[in-house]
Amino acid sequence: MKDIPNNFYNLDIYGKSSKRPYNRGKSFGYHVLGFGGTDNRTFASHIGLQRAIIGFGYGSGLTGVTNKINSSGVVASDTGAVGTARQEVAAIGYGADLGIFRGGVVSGSTKGLTNLVNNVGVVAADVAKVGTALQRQHGARFGTGGKGVFALGSAGNTVSAISNIVNNVGVVQNDTAAVSGVTARYEANAVRFGFEFAIIRGGGPADSGTAKSMSNKISNTGVLAADVSGVGTAGQGGGGSTFGTDGEAVFAFGSSTGTVYNSMNKVSNVGIVASDSSGAGTARYGLGSAGYGSDKGVFAFGSTESYVNTKNLLNSSGAMGNDVTGVGTARISSAGCDFSLSAN
Repeated sequence: MKDIPNNFYNLDIYGKSSKRPYNRGKSFGYHVLGFGGTDNRTFASHIGLQRAIIGFGYGSGLTGVTNKINSSGVVASDTGAVGTARQEVAAIGYGADLGIFRGGVVSGSTKGLTNLVNNVGVVAADVAKVGTALQRQHGARFGTGGKGVFALGSAGNTVSAISNIVNNVGVVQNDTAAVSGVTARYEANAVRFGFEFAIIRGGGPADSGTAKSMSNKISNTGVLAADVSGVGTAGQGGGGSTFGTDGEAVFAFGSSTGTVYNSMNKVSNVGIVASDSSGAGTARYGLGSAGYGSDKGVFAFGSTESYVNTKNLLNSSGAMGNDVTGVGTARISSAGCDFSLSAN
């Protein structure tokens, strides 16, 4: 695999001229993920976390820069790279107020290394991989013990359905074998809901395949459940964030049928995924996203057919804001997570 712009994200695959278009999924209204409600607002939830960080990706070349977002949604200028510059990384929060980046690809070589983020947003040096080296993963916090999970992804063109739990001190656990009924795919989006649980949605089963809209619930012990029939636009390469104070979340942006979109799908605090709703901001894919300010979200960077550093803020009611002129390196294929109990 070559680096962008000649890899997975180039317009031969994603653009309107693609000869391998992705099919647009049909809307089926709502589906229930089988979780009961909870009000267990422990440090595993987004409540109290104030800041976000988005890092890595591809702009004029591979980069390891990061951008911190404060509790008001202001994106800071680039912080120079510490970890290996790479694209197609994943990021999740863990512990009370920390984060971790994992995986990615460099010049066609899939990496499994990780970089920890402390509670002031300093990214640590590379840590050697544990488990299968993957790119194009996604993940989320789960449970009440400060843990997170990375799931799905690919190694080159080989898709995966394995997962890796991250414990509350940032140690990545060995592979958890794919669960029967979970479709292997990459570039799905994952987000917490209901304070203990998570859901991973969409993705692509192969470079030559069609994007999906199915979802898999993630239990409060980090176990992926079998596929649930999709709701809304089949897509990949978008983002997700929690919002509000009741454990709700939203998926937004992405690419489907060779066309980028900005529509959204809300997730209730009992795991019900809603049909498409109109979004705001420039349609794009390959962006980074995370919660910030305890009850809001940020979606930033990505590509429309050119790389951008635009941001859109999700308010505490789950409404997406209009484009805000960006700060930092315009790029694609970055990742983000929330961190820190401090506002700045």
